[in-house]
Amino acid sequence: MFRLVPPSATPLKVTDLIAAAFDERRTDLAAIVTQAAGCRHCYFLSSGRAAQYLILRAMSTMSEGDRHEVIIPAYTCFTVAASVVRAGLRVRPVDIDPSTLDYRHEHLQQQDWSKVLAINASNLFGISSHLDRLTSLARQNDAYVIDDAAQMLGVETPFGPAGIRGDAGFFSLDRGKHLAVYSGGILITNNDELARQLDKIRADVASSSLFAGATVFIKLLAYSLLSRPQLYRLPASLPMLGLGKTVYDPEFDVTGLSEFQQRLAGRLWPSLEQFNRHRSETSGVIAEALIADGRFEVPGFSGKPALPYLRLPVLAPDRDYRDRAIAALRKVGITATAMYPGVIADIRPLQPHLVGTDSDFSGARAVVDRLFTLPVHPLVTESDVGRMIACLRGLA
Repeated sequence: MFRLVPPSATPLKVTDLIAAAFDERRTDLAAIVTQAAGCRHCYFLSSGRAAQYLILRAMSTMSEGDRHEVIIPAYTCFTVAASVVRAGLRVRPVDIDPSTLDYRHEHLQQQDWSKVLAINASNLFGISSHLDRLTSLARQNDAYVIDDAAQMLGVETPFGPAGIRGDAGFFSLDRGKHLAVYSGGILITNNDELARQLDKIRADVASSSLFAGATVFIKLLAYSLLSRPQLYRLPASLPMLGLGKTVYDPEFDVTGLSEFQQRLAGRLWPSLEQFNRHRSETSGVIAEALIADGRFEVPGFSGKPALPYLRLPVLAPDRDYRDRAIAALRKVGITATAMYPGVIADIRPLQPHLVGTDSDFSGARAVVDRLFTLPVHPLVTESDVGRMIACLRGLA
């Protein structure tokens, strides 16, 4: 089978790319975001990690005393740790519960908070962290809360709209996110003092150049075509592209988001609700079938309607079973992924910047061994869903 469903994708029309590139009427993306997220301040940057970097710099200027640590989940995207290090701070990883992919609360309570500046609520795959509990604990210890909604754009939660439930938050517009313009981040906050500090820092951040915007336009043309299941096997067969590779790199670029990408995001935003509805419906069908099978767990799933997962996280019985599931799915045209290759504490270049690593991180290590994700994006068809379920049910 040549058809291969990518792990995540945003449907992009060439007509939207052309309109965003050549229609110079400015889309008021700020007005769209502030209304949708319920925030007073927003900033457009080159990536989600750039957004968290600026947030941490601003929080550092406001903090009293020696606050130079940031709590992050022991299992999360490596870019979260990279943004902490880029801000000149240290990483304090805390173990997670495999059933929720959120922090183990008892482990948070046992931490030494005396030097903690902020805690990252990671909301992995669109599963909301318990913001009320995190915020209460952070307030008790004079720490800030960052609502990392990189994987939750447009999602409503029991604790309010994603992204604005802490002192500051951010979304990602990178490839594979709920709404992708190839790269980009949106920083939001309702904290006026924090916004004043962000204004000062943002003034020194370079704007995106015309050349950068043109380069992104060309990349998005390729992305809009090659992310289609009919063609995705072509880029997926080229290892040099590094598709799906997780890299720790604290030397990432920090610039503004190009005008072209802002216009494109504004054009795509009205489709976000439809995209997320598809993710929710697709996730619900697959999750119910896998849980009924009895061999798999789906973190965050408690029945329909399901969350609009960025990717549907599934826990297999063990690593061997997980790896065989990924291989079997590939044979029927589905790209399942094992996601992050290790726990944060095992990233070798990060070692000098770690604190509080006396835990064995058993929950995070179990997730590294057992977790794989299934595509649920708008390019996934009913036939694709049927093949996923049949393949996993038939796995010996």
